[in-house]
Amino acid sequence: MATSNIETIDPILRFVLDENPKSILDIGVGFGKYGFLCREYLECVKNRTFVKDKWVVRIDGIEAYEKGILPHHEHIYDFIYQCDAEKMDIPDFYDLYLMIDVLEHMYNPLDFLYRLPLSKGLIITVPYGTFKQGAVFGNEYEKHVSFFTEKDFYFFVKEKLLDSFTIVRGPKNTTILGVRKKTG
Repeated sequence: MATSNIETIDPILRFVLDENPKSILDIGVGFGKYGFLCREYLECVKNRTFVKDKWVVRIDGIEAYEKGILPHHEHIYDFIYQCDAEKMDIPDFYDLYLMIDVLEHMYNPLDFLYRLPLSKGLIITVPYGTFKQGAVFGNEYEKHVSFFTEKDFYFFVKEKLLDSFTIVRGPKNTTILGVRKKTG
């Protein structure tokens, strides 16, 4: 629904701050929450500026749904690729890749993960289990077509696609949060 579980905000931001990336690709920007929060904490807090001309962190995004790109996105993000991420050649020059509640919308999520550069940071969240959802606000890309449990994330760790994962429980839903630190 172009948004995500509130309980994951703190662990995601702590990981982002620990990684201290100079560039981020937010795959599936949704409403833009993580672009905004990364911009706030990496620029306003760490770099002590809120002036766009002085920002040093590049934050780009991918959004498949054209009507989902709103005026505030254009201020927060340096660039937004308007396309289906599964059909795109993913650039490999970013320090950190965010996939916050995106994999469940992909028909071939494992193939997509294998295409991401292994030496870069990665954060993934997905709803736990079979969380069915159709199109939302006319956006067909919001359909849930893939489903995950911790068994899948154990496989992602075994394949070195992730370093670790945790289960984040909320009052209404549960999320799996996986991370991989940048190497080198």
